Amino acid sequence: MRRWLYGVVLLILGDGTSPAQEGAVSPWYRLYDGITAYIVNPQGREFTVECQIKDSNFLEVGPREVLVKVYDPQGKAVVREVIPDDGIPGGDTEVAAGGWDHVAWLLAYSYQRGATPLVRWRHFHEPTRLAALPQRSFRYRVHGPPGIYRLLLVGCPDHFVSFRLTPGLAYGVAGHPYFLALEPRHQRRHFLYVPRGATGVNIVLSDLDWPSPGTFTLRTAQGDVLFRGTIQGLMTTASVAFADPSKMQEAILEWECTERDAVYLADVKWTFPQQKAIRYRGTYAVAAVWCPDADTARQIRNGAIEHGGEVFWQPFQVRLHDWLQKLPQNERSYPPEALKPRDFLPVNGPYYASPPCDLLLHSYLEKPERRLLFAAIEDLAKGLRSIGPNDLPNVTLGYFANMAYEFGNYAWLNWRPAWLLLQRSEAPEEVKKLVHEAMLTCGDRLAFCRTWERVNGNAFAQIVAALAYSSRATGDPLQQELFRTYLQRFANGGWGPRVGIGPSGFCQEGFGYDHHYGSYILATWPAVLRDLKEPLMQQIYDRIRLGYSYTMNEESAANPWSSRTQYPPHRPIEREGEFAWKGLPGPDFTTSVNGGNEWFAARRSRYYILTYHGRLTPKWAGNAFLGQIGYGGGALCQFHIPGYGTVLDSRLAGDYGRGMHPSQWRQFHLHTLAGQMADGRPLVAADSEHLNARLQGQTVQSSGEVRDAPVQVFRQYEYQPDAVQCSVRLSATEFRPLLDLWIPHPQRSQIAEAYEIIPYLPLQAAKKGQKPKPTQVTAEDAQGKALGPVPTDRSLLARKVRIDRGGFGVIIELDRDRPVRLGPNHTLWIVLADQPTEPDKIALTYRLVPFVPE
Repeated sequence: MRRWLYGVVLLILGDGTSPAQEGAVSPWYRLYDGITAYIVNPQGREFTVECQIKDSNFLEVGPREVLVKVYDPQGKAVVREVIPDDGIPGGDTEVAAGGWDHVAWLLAYSYQRGATPLVRWRHFHEPTRLAALPQRSFRYRVHGPPGIYRLLLVGCPDHFVSFRLTPGLAYGVAGHPYFLALEPRHQRRHFLYVPRGATGVNIVLSDLDWPSPGTFTLRTAQGDVLFRGTIQGLMTTASVAFADPSKMQEAILEWECTERDAVYLADVKWTFPQQKAIRYRGTYAVAAVWCPDADTARQIRNGAIEHGGEVFWQPFQVRLHDWLQKLPQNERSYPPEALKPRDFLPVNGPYYASPPCDLLLHSYLEKPERRLLFAAIEDLAKGLRSIGPNDLPNVTLGYFANMAYEFGNYAWLNWRPAWLLLQRSEAPEEVKKLVHEAMLTCGDRLAFCRTWERVNGNAFAQIVAALAYSSRATGDPLQQELFRTYLQRFANGGWGPRVGIGPSGFCQEGFGYDHHYGSYILATWPAVLRDLKEPLMQQIYDRIRLGYSYTMNEESAANPWSSRTQYPPHRPIEREGEFAWKGLPGPDFTTSVNGGNEWFAARRSRYYILTYHGRLTPKWAGNAFLGQIGYGGGALCQFHIPGYGTVLDSRLAGDYGRGMHPSQWRQFHLHTLAGQMADGRPLVAADSEHLNARLQGQTVQSSGEVRDAPVQVFRQYEYQPDAVQCSVRLSATEFRPLLDLWIPHPQRSQIAEAYEIIPYLPLQAAKKGQKPKPTQVTAEDAQGKALGPVPTDRSLLARKVRIDRGGFGVIIELDRDRPVRLGPNHTLWIVLADQPTEPDKIALTYRLVPFVPE
């Protein structure tokens, strides 16, 4: 991005040098993802802010800018700048991670297995290490009226920032949207002001190195202990309800850290009861401001603005409130039908209700009654009033809030109404100026919500939509560039590996692809596409829509790769046009879906087949849920006979890994080679990523290391005119020569039992007025002699297996006579090993031959 600066003269002070001068110098803060320094300036003295920025370039891939803003006491942004990245390529770790929680899960996964991370989290905080990082300095001269100034610095956890105030004005600091990194070596005791209306406090402490020393205490001025604890297992949480909230109003609390010198993370939020005059989702909460002494805490008042007996957090909220107080009630009333505009597209589809202001403004466009406009302004003011002193909504769900949901176009649905209002020439100019100011405040901050937010693609996409509306609403060049940058990185992987749009064109979720959540964008983006006609957003939308035309199925979820849920897409199958489901009868094709080399599909007159070879949710993520979330490894997702029905399908047992831990493989309804290693570990070959998958002519080949098992799996599909020839084989792990370097382990990759598991639909196609019968699975020998039903309690030697769904189905032609049996959960098991066997002895070829009624 280009460098943008508004409002002040800027001096760049070289690399890491600044003149020695008297002033207040802050410690170094690691950004999670931002801080606000509340600067006490009771005389309105002119002062200088000198910001130092260091970038470890460790976690983040690609450029990461820093937002710098300084607000005067009246809410005017006297400094507004985006500092470009330092130009040093980042992503030393290449870890697919989002927020603090994912890094913590990854580290916990290591610690649980007796491994110490190569680089400890505290490493970069050590003074000598921190001093070695390149430093850039930026100076801003600020002047304005007396009061509390706010210095906002927002980046990402790779960024370390410090600032010097000259002359040395007192200040307090808040971290947002979650942690503030605190250095006990700099200050052990802090003072926190309880804002009026707070009834409790949420506390989260974290240290990403383990074990973690130190004791943390929060006490009242009278010495009563509200909280005392240590950090256990990288994180400690507590929720404290004040016994008598009336006695805590405007109180000063003391926080103390003892028996510890190393940095730690603290997220302390004041919690409030339901705020009826404010629209938000979750629990109303505001981040605590950490002050060096009680007097500074009293002056800052945690950033609160008290006006007319109420608490506000932004000056524009006060002015908008005062404007509304002058408006007679009858000028903002509206009939119920005004909440039902014609041809209305909700910006979050069916996933969250549209606010009245959006509905009223659309009704106003149909019938421009003054009272509808004023009623919409009143409701919009309720939404804008949720913005806190850190330019984010004052909300938490549990202990944290993902701002993609709570600030994007998911639950904070004020972006389009603001855009609509600012287009209306007849709207009051005073109101439009205030809404414009609010959109500059909100849009700037939302553009830097890009860590925790990027993991949940269904909500991450709604930040893009919100920024589109905000940048159009303000017409501001900086916001327009912030939107373009955000959108481009969302589209091309610029926000990091496995987030945003993936190589196959789908919106990623949980560092993989979720078939259900990934479809939400198809329900939420039609509104913004119709309103703003953004070309790149339309291209993204169409590519996702095309992808779903390959992956959907009429009878089954058929989504073994799904990285969150087992549910099918939240949309109907299309049956006509470019995006019609490819399982419908049609011309032959063979393709890599959207050219991503993850899904491969082929259609012939008698079959449609889809296989998945791509990315999976990381093992450390599954470790924090219920099991492995999604499988691939070249798995057959669906084998469908156009015009008749699906015969073979792979499905997950539950959400977030429920019932899908590799140890539960015997119950899987999943196409995979599975079994048990000689040492007792489960073997599930579908737990592998085949990043080398390629289509050559009519053949797909792929291979990959099986995760948590020392073997490789190789798969091949040859698409023939009347059948699909499938091959699978195993070999020892690629790492075996290294692992056997000094002491060879002869049983390292040995397998005790192995089966090729082929799942089928359990019931025949339903006939009108009849209860569907069970699918018939029968065997034949090499001469075509019928051997009867495949048994469940023993193996039967067979050359062919016929899976019949009532006149149509598939015949599985094996490469030689092999033992077969039925497994649990409607699966056919082809026995490949029933005694200790080396992996290179395990191989199978078979043909899937569809049949239909004669």
